[in-house]
Amino acid sequence: MRSIYVVLLAALMFGCGKQEKETAAEQSAPLPDSASVAPPSNFRYQIIEAPENTFGYDVYRDDALFIHQPHVPGVSGVKGFEQEGQAKKAAELMIDKMKNGVVPPTLSEEEIANILKN
Repeated sequence: MRSIYVVLLAALMFGCGKQEKETAAEQSAPLPDSASVAPPSNFRYQIIEAPENTFGYDVYRDDALFIHQPHVPGVSGVKGFEQEGQAKKAAELMIDKMKNGVVPPTLSEEEIANILKN
């Protein structure tokens, strides 16, 4: 009876040790880069009307709405772009970023300032 306990204990110890080695090997194996997103091939945007006679944009990714931006991003308040061309430049910049793998895309303060002054 005692020999059965010894055999079970030995099997348990070797089994656990083997599992730890597999886990360590799995951890050291290179993982696929799941953080990088392959950019979809089809983007488009649509300029939308926003409150107070301003403009925003919608960006579609493979015909599905991906970004709804009715106001100037990063600016306090909920006012849209004063000119349709500004909303167009912002939407095009967002699409350029997504095509280059930047997901989710963001506009920096400098980029927004450049869009608003033109």
